[in-house]
Amino acid sequence: HTDARAPLKHSTVFDIVFLDPPFHTDLLNLTLQWLLDSNSLHPNTLIYLETPKNVSVENFPLSIRKEKSASDVTSRLVSPC
Repeated sequence: HTDARAPLKHSTVFDIVFLDPPFHTDLLNLTLQWLLDSNSLHPNTLIYLETPKNVSVENFPLSIRKEKSASDVTSRLVSPC
């Protein structure tokens, strides 16, 4: 297994990030916080998230560019504020 935070330890800045962590874990919150605390994002970075429909990302400083729900899953395209 690989530590998902490993790329964040380098000075890489990402244009797009895909997050689709296993549902029913806290990995989404942890990973979003790691990303937002790192220097790996710029204001126009796009972050694609897939979450259970009932999961909110309102506690994070993110701007929602697009959001779509199907069945029990919500897909979002967001950027850091």
